[in-house]
Amino acid sequence: FGVSGRVAGEILVTEGPGQVPTGTGELQIVDGIYKAYGQELAIARGRMIFAGGPIDNPGLDVRAIRRAGEVVAGINVTGRLKSPELTLFSEPPMPQSDILSYLLIGQPLNQASSAEGEILTDAAASLGLKGGELLAQRIGAAFGIEDVRIEEGATAEEASLVLGTY
Repeated sequence: FGVSGRVAGEILVTEGPGQVPTGTGELQIVDGIYKAYGQELAIARGRMIFAGGPIDNPGLDVRAIRRAGEVVAGINVTGRLKSPELTLFSEPPMPQSDILSYLLIGQPLNQASSAEGEILTDAAASLGLKGGELLAQRIGAAFGIEDVRIEEGATAEEASLVLGTY
């Protein structure tokens, strides 16, 4: 999944005949790097939490960051492995479109080229970010694309990013 680093922690796995294996414990990613869209994000915190549920769907608590000068931009991943929730953050605070821009190209959206804008719009759609459609619309507006929307499919993988202009 683009993650490298050391794994620490312990899990107690319980299995019974005809039952789904369950786990109790926690794994941490130590000295981790997440590679996505040609960028390397440092994993500031990476935990998989097993609280007695199915072993294939632990809780997530992940924070990956990128530093660009005085700006720290990052992504938090929470929820469960099979249905993660992604949110963006930054220091200092800024709009999500700029945070995504710093994460992917190391500069604010207003300094991005049109090709970089397309990368940002695709990333907003594919990441499944909360408010992803609004974020995609803001990025599209910055580049003069009038119609930007995300059309849902049966699953998140089947969602489509639609761009159009007149």
